[in-house]
Amino acid sequence: MANSTDVTLFYFPGSYYSRRVLLALYEKQIAFIDRKINILLGIQNEDWYLSMNPKGEIPVLKHGNVIVCDSTDILEYIEDNIPTDKRLLPPRDTQVGKDVMAFCKYLNTIVIDVITYGIWTHPERSPEGLNLLLRLLAKPKETVHRLSSLAAELRQKAEKNDKFKDYFLSKSQHWDTFVAQIDDTETVTRHLDGLETVFKRADALLAKSKSDAVSKSIETWLFGESFTLADVYMVALIDRLNFLGISCRYFNVEKNPNVLRFWKQARTRPSFRKLIKESRWSFMSLVAPKILKSTASVLMGIAVVGVAVGIFVALGRT
Repeated sequence: MANSTDVTLFYFPGSYYSRRVLLALYEKQIAFIDRKINILLGIQNEDWYLSMNPKGEIPVLKHGNVIVCDSTDILEYIEDNIPTDKRLLPPRDTQVGKDVMAFCKYLNTIVIDVITYGIWTHPERSPEGLNLLLRLLAKPKETVHRLSSLAAELRQKAEKNDKFKDYFLSKSQHWDTFVAQIDDTETVTRHLDGLETVFKRADALLAKSKSDAVSKSIETWLFGESFTLADVYMVALIDRLNFLGISCRYFNVEKNPNVLRFWKQARTRPSFRKLIKESRWSFMSLVAPKILKSTASVLMGIAVVGVAVGIFVALGRT
């Protein structure tokens, strides 16, 4: 494993974007200092964290004195500045490098939060059904109410914190808009329907990759025999849809079968197995205690909604 003890990752284990970075770090076998940011307690809204990341988002990578925010920037930074024997991004001046970057950019257009919370508030859209614990945590209307309450609490914080007043006001406006989006069936449906094109395109890439392989027995990925950054993005996406109980809508033995093959391969990779294992422990340490405590805190209320992101690994839906 690469000796990179000057690397610190601030993240939440169930965060879609955190999981992208974790998967890449595990693939490249980069050692890092683990700093879990418990969003269930609103740690991302504390002054010390906002001083590091004014947007209050996760993950954040700190490499020496360099701070990098946004998962896309973090992943590219890792490739360029923390060298290991394993590369996930082919040279950018090659055609395959350009193709990998283009597909990553394409997957970044997916509004995963609307899909995640949209399924939470419209569980009838999940063909496989949300797992039992998620159904017990909050009913759709309760979820919407909790999100709306968070916006109100952030406005209160803005009145008490002059230094980050603009941040809290901006976040409260974001939640107001976001609640309207996930509460609207047509909006959620549009985002879910949009994934059909994503998976059709991915299946075509996987089919070509397999066809171009020297031997049909060779394991292939989106852009050939090497597991790239594009594959990291795709694994994170399927991982999330699998948790939401909607992956079967987009691929199975008859529909986009190459994606099914891809997913079966990905689940056997040591990096993915480690991601699942580590997340289970994180669930126990960060999520479970807060669920067991009955609190009226608004932050707890909205956190329970966010538990969906961290809880699935504990339930073994992989």
